[in-house]
Amino acid sequence: MIFTVWFFSLDENSTGLNQYGPIFYFGIFYIGTLSLLTLIFTMIPSLANRQITQVILPISILLIWGLYTFLYMIDWKPFSYFKIIFKSAEFNILMVILFIESLAFKRLLPSNRGYESFLKISSLNIGIMDSNDQIIFSPKNYPHIDPKLINKALVNPVVLDENIILESANIKGGKSFWFVDLTDFNKLKSKLLALSEDMLSENELLRANNKIRKNMVKIEDQKEIREYIQLKLKPQFDKLKSIMINLPEDEKDFEKALKYACILGVYIKRYSNLFLLTKNKNTLDLSELRLAFAESLDYLKLSEIKTNLYWQIKGNFDSTACLNLYELFQQILELYLPYISYIDLGLENRDKNLEMKIRLLSSKTFSLKNYLENLNKDIGLYIYEDLKEKEVKFIICPERGVL
Repeated sequence: MIFTVWFFSLDENSTGLNQYGPIFYFGIFYIGTLSLLTLIFTMIPSLANRQITQVILPISILLIWGLYTFLYMIDWKPFSYFKIIFKSAEFNILMVILFIESLAFKRLLPSNRGYESFLKISSLNIGIMDSNDQIIFSPKNYPHIDPKLINKALVNPVVLDENIILESANIKGGKSFWFVDLTDFNKLKSKLLALSEDMLSENELLRANNKIRKNMVKIEDQKEIREYIQLKLKPQFDKLKSIMINLPEDEKDFEKALKYACILGVYIKRYSNLFLLTKNKNTLDLSELRLAFAESLDYLKLSEIKTNLYWQIKGNFDSTACLNLYELFQQILELYLPYISYIDLGLENRDKNLEMKIRLLSSKTFSLKNYLENLNKDIGLYIYEDLKEKEVKFIICPERGVL
């Protein structure tokens, strides 16, 4: 551009648009046409996916850049003051930086290229389909697959034949699908069946049958435990899922959300651990319950909440009562978490009965007694509440009729 101005200016002393020659304007027209076509073809995918808001910021920066260049070329007198403040070279550098940063901010810079090469040489049998049901990549062993089957496999795996099962899952911008090859498994199954028919005696078959039944009982027990934990901890799982899906962009809000996720995560982990320890027992070692409370309090320190734990009891106690106390502590904690600055927790032996004391310093206090009693009316707990302006105390113990 500088080269054309130098050699093809109409008048060296002219100003505005008259100071440039025809070859210069031809170069401007050529560059402008390429830039316009680039913008149009770049926006086509965004328009097709109805994500036009993502490209507004980068295009706005380009429009500001173009406006500056146009005003610079016509040498508009009111613009001369702006040219003094923002030199052409510095302004162009600034616009390039802002344009690249806007692309990064709107996540328009690709960062996952090369996955096709990886999937081609791997044995994972994974494919990708976009939100318009167009196959982006399919495994080499299964090049032709009906998109309807992929959508159907989101609910339940689809059996393509006796050796192949299709499964799929939602991903951002589309769906991922993969094929499970059961050929080797079915061959092994056939060999084992043939071997059992030829070599096993009736007693051996009975032993194998008994072993299968025992394994099935274990599987049923594991399924029952998993379903109970998922049902019991569903509120915490739902909150944790919501946090992970809706992580805020602001750094402070992002940090606050992760700290809350840690508090939910440690409760899920510790409650599950206590439940497994008491699955086939009527009592629980109180040292395990102390570890659960201690770890929950440790994670509160991440939110700059001061904590104190005093433990005046040891030995074994009713497992159901221990789990109920830990669950009630978490309920109080989640309701008061946005307001508390200090929490004092203790467990004592009162007339051969557990007694949990909780003291909170809070910027806002409100009564939870009726809410907690209605929420836990089936588990039998005695709840005492002492409410003050900046402080609230709870005393909780299992009702004697429960033990």
